[in-house]
Amino acid sequence: QQNPMLLAELRLLRQRKDELEQRMSALQESRRELMVQLEGLMKLLKEEEQKQAAQATGSPHTSPTHGGGRPMPMPVRSTSAGSTPTHGPQDSLSGVGGDVQEAFAQG
Repeated sequence: QQNPMLLAELRLLRQRKDELEQRMSALQESRRELMVQLEGLMKLLKEEEQKQAAQATGSPHTSPTHGGGRPMPMPVRSTSAGSTPTHGPQDSLSGVGGDVQEAFAQG
């Protein structure tokens, strides 16, 4: 004999679990996109620092240019509203470049 109340509650819990799994999947995808964007920005920053260092050593009378005249693509797409769970940086940085990992390790 199965209690219909328990079956209804089980159905609701399974539905809630599916909703939470979908939300988690969307948040993970958003996080991946942000990490790729961050990695690109770290590369741009490193290139700009190297350019400025080369200019400073090569010609001290020229002031370094900021921005380099190149627009910085910053696509930000929010798939869901609400707060994201906070994790330590080390558990969420697998698969990203060393520069990004170093930036989180320093901060």
